[in-house]
Amino acid sequence: MAITISISAPSSAEVGVNFQVSGTVRDDGERLSGAAVSIYVNNDYVTGDTTDTNGYYSKNISISEIGVYTLKATAVGASATRSIIIAYIPYVNSVTIDAPSNVQTGQSFTISGQVKDQYGHGYGGVMVNLYRDLSPFSSIFADSSGYYSTSTSIRTAGTYTLKAMSSGIWSPDRTITIEAVAAPFIEVSTPATAIRGETFLVSGRVYESTTGEPYPGTTVGCHYDGAAFGSDITDINGRFEISGSIPTVGTYTIRPNAKGVIGSTTITIQEYVTPTPPPPAPPPEAALSEVRFACIPGVGGVKCTLDGAVKYSDETGICRFFNVSRGAHSYSIVAPEGWSYVSGDDGFGRPLYESGTTVIEWVPYPEIPWPADQPWMMKFVFEEVTVPLPPVIPPTPPPGAPVATVTLEARPETQLYDQTI
Repeated sequence: MAITISISAPSSAEVGVNFQVSGTVRDDGERLSGAAVSIYVNNDYVTGDTTDTNGYYSKNISISEIGVYTLKATAVGASATRSIIIAYIPYVNSVTIDAPSNVQTGQSFTISGQVKDQYGHGYGGVMVNLYRDLSPFSSIFADSSGYYSTSTSIRTAGTYTLKAMSSGIWSPDRTITIEAVAAPFIEVSTPATAIRGETFLVSGRVYESTTGEPYPGTTVGCHYDGAAFGSDITDINGRFEISGSIPTVGTYTIRPNAKGVIGSTTITIQEYVTPTPPPPAPPPEAALSEVRFACIPGVGGVKCTLDGAVKYSDETGICRFFNVSRGAHSYSIVAPEGWSYVSGDDGFGRPLYESGTTVIEWVPYPEIPWPADQPWMMKFVFEEVTVPLPPVIPPTPPPGAPVATVTLEARPETQLYDQTI
């Protein structure tokens, strides 16, 4: 009787978290059921199990301190060992957030907090995303201890909810109230570009930032990159307009100032370039159309000629010429036997004869070509001609043939006379 036992376990596990120790007991290679199995950690007995009908045993155990441990399973005098590393395997478990409860509009304030793992230790090196009313506005990495900090400001008065999120874990809400502070503000605009030495306009408005109330009668000075540009006094709506020019090419920052605040915008000064006149428009291309001879009433076999090309009308009286450009074209028709030409005209009532010239164009709209998807119609009317029969000439009698004599009797009031036929 040769008893053997195997042992299986993960190579590492987290402190205090259960892991499985399992294996089989065999007797001369056959699975042994009902065998008592003892499990040890560093030779300290931990638990036991009894093999099932397949000789299999399994128990879940945990180890509460980090280190490298030897697991051992024994049964019926046989034993097997296995090493395991017990360590902390941290993950983001919580995020805190802190910010002042009240600040003024435009005032800088700090948002800070810490990312922690499941053991309450700082979890460093992870991205922290910051949200204001669930809209993201900043991202920052936590330091090695899990702490993060950033500065920001909010220009609009109101109450806002701040939150931080890292690795899908959200912080609690942090509410902050932004209080309005009366302060002047300058709006300013200029054209995007101007020509060197030419006058352009700097305009804008001075008003109170929280209420929008204008500052009338306020002197506004204006500079560009340290050089004076001009000045103006605001009207009743707080608006100003300052005209000036910049003598050199480049990109400049325009800075109007009033009541201790400065506005800002940029303008690019360019060299004047004589505009190149546009090239002349190319002549309009000749539109191609279908020219259709309509021989009425459905006269087939009419010889139709267009610019020297000859075709004959079909049994419906139609003859087609394709890819014909707008403009003047010569034409002619020859009626088949039994028919004669009566009259003709195009789609606009202009007369057409047995030969002549037709002009493809819109009438009465000059310079607008006949549309290529419509045929240019040439209508010709024919009438059927009755061919007279030739006269009947009696045969001449041969020489010596008897001549018949007819005697005609006249009425009483006429005399008789002879006529030889």
